[in-house]
Parts: sequence; C-alpha cells; structure tokens
Amino acid sequence: MKIQELIAWIKQRAPGTYFPFMFPTTGPDACSVVTLQAGGAKDRDTGASFPAFQVLVRGAARDFEEAEARAYAIFNTIANRKEQRIGADSVVVIYPVGSVPFFIGVDEVQRPIFSMNFNLIIRP
Repeated sequence: MKIQELIAWIKQRAPGTYFPFMFPTTGPDACSVVTLQAGGAKDRDTGASFPAFQVLVRGAARDFEEAEARAYAIFNTIANRKEQRIGADSVVVIYPVGSVPFFIGVDEVQRPIFSMNFNLIIRP
C-alpha cells in the first residue's frame, strides 16, 4: 500500500484536505496529514502483514471545537472497518490504537492538533 492510495481511500470516506507525511508550510490551517508506519512483522506462516498508519488533524488557530469534530469524524469513519480494498491490498480489518482521537497540543501559531493511530491486517 502506498501513501497516496491510503489518502485516496480515507478522502473518499471522510472528505477534506490531506497531505502525505507532514504539514506543508503553505498548506491551509485546517488540514490533515497521513503517515504509514512499519507496524508489526509479516507473519512467516500465513504471509499476512500488519502495517499501521497515523492521521494528524490540524485546525485553524485556537479553533479546538472544529479540529476535534473533524478528528472524530475521521476516526469514526475509519475505526473498525472490515473487508476493505486499499490500492492492491485486501484489508481484513482496520482497528484503532486508542478509543478516541488524542489531543497532542498546538503548533507555533496556536493551531490545535489531534492524533489517531490505526493498525491494519492485510491478507497475503
């Protein structure tokens, strides 16, 4: 699975502005970033893989309510999805690492940021 395939899948279900890997300096205040993470090792016997990904949601300066609402909308759209196709990968399940989006603070211009992490199980 490539990052742009994952972003396209998320964007189709939770519309918004998404960027890969990091917030661009010229990006809008209210946007999200998606990063792929290594996750767990591939199962030697079954060939199943267990990658992970993170979604960061940033809001406009001091607009905690809107940023939190967008984070929850994305979280509730993704959490516990089963039997999905993302790019060429057949995903068994996407499960959240936490129970809710996590507020991680504000950036240098007081824009709130929420974090969500998800694990996947992908068929071989």
